[in-house]
Amino acid sequence: MRVTRKLLTFAACCLWVASATGPASSQSAAEFYKGKTITALSEFAEDATMTVFSRIVAPYLEKYTGANVIVKPTPGGGGRLARNGLYTAKPDGLTVILVAHGPKLITDGLFKLQGVRYDWSKFVPLGKIIAANSVVIVGKNSPWKTPRDPANEKFNYGESSPFYGPLFAEALGWEKMTVIPGYRSTTGRAVAISRGEIQAATAGNETVTANPDLVRALVSSSVDKAFPNVPSVAKSVMPGREKWVQYIEGWSDIMYVSIAPPGTPVDRAAFLEAGLKKTWEDPGFRAALQKVKDNPADGFISMKKLTEFMKSLAALSPKDVEEMKFVLTEKYKKK
Repeated sequence: MRVTRKLLTFAACCLWVASATGPASSQSAAEFYKGKTITALSEFAEDATMTVFSRIVAPYLEKYTGANVIVKPTPGGGGRLARNGLYTAKPDGLTVILVAHGPKLITDGLFKLQGVRYDWSKFVPLGKIIAANSVVIVGKNSPWKTPRDPANEKFNYGESSPFYGPLFAEALGWEKMTVIPGYRSTTGRAVAISRGEIQAATAGNETVTANPDLVRALVSSSVDKAFPNVPSVAKSVMPGREKWVQYIEGWSDIMYVSIAPPGTPVDRAAFLEAGLKKTWEDPGFRAALQKVKDNPADGFISMKKLTEFMKSLAALSPKDVEEMKFVLTEKYKKK
């Protein structure tokens, strides 16, 4: 983490590791998981980035835990349906989210948005093994050549629910942009762009790679080896709007975390963490990610490190929280 990132975390982050309070049993975690079935909820649709990544992780977690892993797409409410389900799941270590939208998990709870039925600070983090990078995609033949080009134009931006679109808009001066929610699948967003329903959207690298005839990347949340010619938002930001770049970068740092329900037994959480670390180290996993033009995280981010990382981020003031809420939930709504 770069020390210059002044963002988004809150005192409750220290509770994440403490939330794994369930007692360890006389049966070892390895014995418990052998032959069991782990249900890995995905917050989004079948072909969404996070579901794709969950399916990549699943066979390796099977390999290192001895359990069967079933990925269950649970779209709804911009990811809230899956998070609500995880929050109330039996805390036995058999229900997880392998690839979570960490930023929305926090902001949806922080803003007390409708449909949120969980306390985000009580989930148990298991680790992070996938590098996170968000790109803004536009049509293959879009006239926009640089991230500043849309600044004076009215256009529609597709997301499952508003998040990265408004952040990019604030950093790049896209004041006339309107977010159109409901595009749960990143592939669906690419198709919608090709049809002219929307002009831009947030996606992962694999969406661009899988749909080169439909879309291309306009700007990225950070420098990306897969797209060396695509500028980062830090290189494109409008003067005076640098804090929005810091928000984008910081939220990306907690994207794609693995989480378990509150109260998951300590030994089982640690066993899953170990399985994720072995997955991160596995050459086959790295090759699988490279096929979708993504990479493992720069170093395995453990339960402890993730919690320390989140605690180290500077807390937003109440004023900043209100500003963030306005930008993400109101400013770019269809008028």
